[in-house]
Amino acid sequence: MERVESETRTVVEELYRAYLAGDPDGMIATMSDEVHVRFLGLVDLNGIEAARRFFLSNTAKLVDLDFRVRTLI
Repeated sequence: MERVESETRTVVEELYRAYLAGDPDGMIATMSDEVHVRFLGLVDLNGIEAARRFFLSNTAKLVDLDFRVRTLI
């Protein structure tokens, strides 16, 4: 389980770095094609293209995010 936790932590850290850099493409690069994104209770996205469209069009609105990993797979 330690390997999975380490890999998950690495992905979340990369996601934070991309977010803080204002890099939506970097955020998308951390996600699988089957990603499911719930964002601030406002959107519920399924799939990489839906996530890409959202992050590319809303980068300026992304502030004070709190990422939480709910399920390790």
